Amino acid sequence: MNRTKQRGQALMFFGVGILVFFALAALAVDVGRQVFIGREAQAAADSAALAGVGALARGGGDTEAVLAAQSVALQNSVNNTPAVVATADIVVGRWDGSAFTAATPHNAVKATPPFTIDNIFALWSATSSIQRQAIAAFEAIYGGTPGLPIILGSCFSCNGASSCSNPPINVAFSTSNNTS
Repeated sequence: MNRTKQRGQALMFFGVGILVFFALAALAVDVGRQVFIGREAQAAADSAALAGVGALARGGGDTEAVLAAQSVALQNSVNNTPAVVATADIVVGRWDGSAFTAATPHNAVKATPPFTIDNIFALWSATSSIQRQAIAAFEAIYGGTPGLPIILGSCFSCNGASSCSNPPINVAFSTSNNTS
């Protein structure tokens, strides 16, 4: 075998290996950043949904629920900017224990804010879209089987389910992830 024709092969393999290594490192950095910002987006969606359902539980209407959700979402930050949630990303509806619908009476708020972030290395795409969803709902305890309460309404006193001056409120929420 002629060794003169094989000179430089190690340098070529090393160069290709370094390129692959740095591409994988860039992918790890961008995906890690997406996961981190996704957690911030989930916190914003959770707090918006809970604030909206809190407004409903206190007797407010749909408009008050949406405004409360938007106000509380702004107190969160996603990607070092205030979490602005559009009115179209907040839906007031009904949670029946298994699904969110537009039926009345309204007892739930669904927040689905999308956020666009710039990838650091942008080897495959300059931006990524991150969207999280949160649904918060309430029901009076006497209207169904109580679960673990997350938020209780104002203080209450009951002498039975029909004579409650301020019936207790059971609030629950669910979350889901969607990253593209």
